[in-house]
Amino acid sequence: MKSKWFVQYNPAGGDTPYIITRWRDESAVHHSGNMEHYGAYSADRAGLQAKADELNRIEQEEVVVCQKYTSRSVRRTKRG
Repeated sequence: MKSKWFVQYNPAGGDTPYIITRWRDESAVHHSGNMEHYGAYSADRAGLQAKADELNRIEQEEVVVCQKYTSRSVRRTKRG
């Protein structure tokens, strides 16, 4: 299962050390091959955090909509 989006600090980034990241599989070993990035590196940590929060909110809304759709489908199937 994918993790939530978060802002990661990379000191090798120099003047732009932050990027939005998430783990592709939270249960797997954490390494660079298990990371997914969004956007580009930036010095604006607060701006990136706001975007990460927005991405997490959007994905949560999609999950809720999918759960509602699935629940409705199951109820209709049970009714016959």
